[in-house]
Amino acid sequence: MVIQYGFPRELLDQPPQERKNFFKNPDVTFMHRNLLTVFNKAHRIILEPAGTSIILVIGPSGVGKSTLLRLLYKKIIEQSIANMKINPGWIPIVCVEARAPGKGTFRWKSFYEIILKAVDEPEIQQKISYNDNGIRRDSDGKLIINTRRTTEDALRLAMENALIHRKPYTLAVDEFQHIGKMAGVELLQAHMDCVKSAVNITKVPWTGFGTYQLLDFLELSPQLSRRTKIIHFPRYCLESDEDIKEFKRILEHFQYRMPLLKTPLLKEEYWEFCYERSIGNFGTLRDWLGSIQFWQKYSNSQ
Repeated sequence: MVIQYGFPRELLDQPPQERKNFFKNPDVTFMHRNLLTVFNKAHRIILEPAGTSIILVIGPSGVGKSTLLRLLYKKIIEQSIANMKINPGWIPIVCVEARAPGKGTFRWKSFYEIILKAVDEPEIQQKISYNDNGIRRDSDGKLIINTRRTTEDALRLAMENALIHRKPYTLAVDEFQHIGKMAGVELLQAHMDCVKSAVNITKVPWTGFGTYQLLDFLELSPQLSRRTKIIHFPRYCLESDEDIKEFKRILEHFQYRMPLLKTPLLKEEYWEFCYERSIGNFGTLRDWLGSIQFWQKYSNSQ
């Protein structure tokens, strides 16, 4: 009997942490059914928004939204390389994360700074000039932002001008629900007005990736909801035979990629336990299977 490993054989001589890192490598993605469906839909709308202001990719925590964003970024960049060489000032997609506020509500000033730095790729020869004494370039052309000297309005204006100059297909925002964290109805409405204003001025749609909390945003802005496309990224349901079949298929891929001398029979013997731990979310499942406790347990038992 020939044993086929989905990993380099020499990994078996490495400590559990090294094996875990190999298994959890974010550059390796198993394209399961739901991920492929949502990827194709989001990719099509991003390239051809047809008047859409906001694209919302909504799903439970751990379903794989951040993985989806990485795949979209990689695909769009690959498709745009030829045009990027012709126009070095163009950035086809800008990706940022909306950070959760440590206290209080969402801080737009910090968010504008994050976007500005993401848009202002220093290796692109064509530079953007900013007219604010708190925003400048050093001798190497690197963007320097003095948050004490510049205002939120100045950062917003600089961010808008940069997006207008770069002309990306979309501004992709991971953890988009953080914009509304700890915000009452009036403040949440104000946050959505900020988003709507930025889209109107720059003509760059936003693509938000987040949890079901994003649905609350649309209830407060009927005008914005008419210009929003919602893409649902669901988990796999125990009640669906097709979902369970797909869950087992990917679970089999996982088990053969684990650098263990004895392959754990996850699909054959433990799929229900794996489903219980992940509730049908492959992002959660991969994190759990890649935990150091899991690797120490199975490495020591060999």
